[in-house]
Amino acid sequence: MEATKRSSQKQSFFYHHSCHGQTTLHNLLVDKDRPHKYIIHKYLGSIFPKDKEFFDLSYSQMLAFLKTKGYHKGELDELFLKHKVELESIPFVDPIIGVPEGLSVEIHLKIRGEQGQVVETDIDKDFSADPKNVEFKPRQYHDYIVMKVFGYPGNIGHVHQLYTKFGKRKDIFFDVDKRIVINLPNIEFYYIADFEVGLLELVRNESKELIVVADDDDNPIRYTGCSYTMDREGYFHSYSNEKTDESLLNALFNGTTKPVLKSAKATGSPWSNTKHIQYPGILKDIDPDANKLLINIHGSHCLSPQEFSDHGSIGNVIPFMIDSCPQWAEIFKSELVTAASMEVDFQEDELDEQVDKLCDLDDEIKQLKSTKAKDFKSLASKPMKESSVRKYEASVSKINSRINMTDKKIEELDDEMLGILDVIEEKERRVETAKKVDKAVRKLDQMDLGPVQNSKRHRGALTRKKKKKN
Repeated sequence: MEATKRSSQKQSFFYHHSCHGQTTLHNLLVDKDRPHKYIIHKYLGSIFPKDKEFFDLSYSQMLAFLKTKGYHKGELDELFLKHKVELESIPFVDPIIGVPEGLSVEIHLKIRGEQGQVVETDIDKDFSADPKNVEFKPRQYHDYIVMKVFGYPGNIGHVHQLYTKFGKRKDIFFDVDKRIVINLPNIEFYYIADFEVGLLELVRNESKELIVVADDDDNPIRYTGCSYTMDREGYFHSYSNEKTDESLLNALFNGTTKPVLKSAKATGSPWSNTKHIQYPGILKDIDPDANKLLINIHGSHCLSPQEFSDHGSIGNVIPFMIDSCPQWAEIFKSELVTAASMEVDFQEDELDEQVDKLCDLDDEIKQLKSTKAKDFKSLASKPMKESSVRKYEASVSKINSRINMTDKKIEELDDEMLGILDVIEEKERRVETAKKVDKAVRKLDQMDLGPVQNSKRHRGALTRKKKKKN
């Protein structure tokens, strides 16, 4: 497919994106198995369990499930061969919707944290909290993902190359010309937080410093994130057709979520309850003479590993290292080793918090029982001092009412304690799992996981099997 080329002029855009973030295990940004997943989803998706999202499964999990339904390698090869033309049309990286034809785009995702770890934020002094008065410090951010995209007819932006940066190191995970396709995690975003979230647009002032775009009253303009609602996840970029409208990259071109949506997808915590407005998209600001855009996204979010019950319900880095994205994990191994150690600390802190709650409840129950004992003692003496039967009965009734209320409160706290004991049991299990992961990761740290045979599938290798003669 050919695309129209434009005149030579570069234009830059800058953004600050604040939210919670997780590194995804299966919903990948670059996925060497993506075409095959799509064919399976389209033609066999109906036989998969409805209680899980299809693309939350790894390719190996999909194959294992299909095997239980009678679809072995031979049957799947026949399916892929039957739909070979369609399979070969499916890209390994989702296209970016809205990139004007003939336009070259270079996207830089810059982060200020490390892989598998949380980003500590001073809620009051963070740039997101007060972008008008707090200086934006671009040096706190460093390149993580760089994408080179080109606009084709229909305003579809196809990714030509994608690489990661780690210090001075550069590693290509996707390259159309070099036929490189290596699995790379995506990032999942959440916007319910105790800090300011959403998108800010930045521009350079006369001193070449990056400052936030403001309205006519000089108030910073806060834009919605890339999810339908604040309590629904968004992604750095889509990994399936269903997630096209929840991609940050697509949103930068086509506009972010409208604060009010009349859609079944919009059930939840609407952006309209906040001070955010819809970002209209980058298209209106593109210089007609520009042939290249440079988009810088400063991501202020964590990169904690996505949690799954199959992997202990903790931030487990091992599945990334040995299954999902081993080459990425090898590059960032030093940070993932640190992340495994920090996960132990995090899980221990979570356990300690629950133990403290239990101790507080126990102290509260002891205090209530002490109060109850005093009321019983008072019941045996205080009413006898009353001067009339009416006053005696009123005094007895009042004390009995206090005792009944105390009993009810003790019963409620006992139930709460039982619930916390169950939570503590689960937290103790997670602590032990985190310790085992930490120990295993330290061993993996001494091993060389590469070279990883994770490159592009040779699509032309599919051929129909010859039928055996009877």
